[in-house]
Amino acid sequence: MKTKLGIILFAMLAIVTNVSAGDYYLMFQDTIPPVKEQEVVEEPEEEELEEWEEEDNSEESSKRSGTKSFVNFDFGLNNYTENGKFPDASNAIYTVKPFGSWYIGIASINKTKIAGPLYLEWGAGVSWYNFKFEDAMARLVKDANGVTFEQDQNNFDSYKKSKLTVSYLNISLIPMIHTDSKAIKGWFWESSGKQGFRFGAGPYAGYRVGSKQKTVFDNGAKQKDKNKDNFFLTNLRYGWRAQVGWKGTDLFFNYDMN
Repeated sequence: MKTKLGIILFAMLAIVTNVSAGDYYLMFQDTIPPVKEQEVVEEPEEEELEEWEEEDNSEESSKRSGTKSFVNFDFGLNNYTENGKFPDASNAIYTVKPFGSWYIGIASINKTKIAGPLYLEWGAGVSWYNFKFEDAMARLVKDANGVTFEQDQNNFDSYKKSKLTVSYLNISLIPMIHTDSKAIKGWFWESSGKQGFRFGAGPYAGYRVGSKQKTVFDNGAKQKDKNKDNFFLTNLRYGWRAQVGWKGTDLFFNYDMN
């Protein structure tokens, strides 16, 4: 039985963990020691007071605006559709296991304040699509006409796993609305508690940098077979990402449109 490969519509619902920075405050209490000798204290001149005020305003402004950087770690599940349906609806040989078909990504993200509660998250990273097939005998067979899925014909003692992995270099541009417009992430976990609810959606694109099929079987002993190939997969992918978050964690959904 041969089935034409008709994928490249991927969907993920997952968790993003951000490592970000917060503000720490240290308070001092002034005590007045007994006065033994009179001291003359010079009051700051008006120009010095204005300079101090400008510095304070500048520091406060930098906390509320500008661009800050942080690292995103993405972890989720992969699946794909064919003619609007998941492959398990027709018991297709390329049906994937929900758990085990992991999406993993890491990205360097910048957050720029645009105006009011509107921020722009933009950056680049790398991601890995893993598709673990329900049928451990599933094989991708490539010829001049395309790629088909077939069951392995080697009659090994047992089949343990069959998986397709595809890696991409990505860029993204996600406008975000923050209910707390003063909040902005940095390099360590947010500690001030200012960062609240946020949501947004925007485009992303990626370029394929690698793809391989890995099979694990038992033929007297456990063995692995890896086949690196492009399998006629789309080199350039693009789509839309929606995400909603609170403090250092986001839920996101990626949808590849090609």
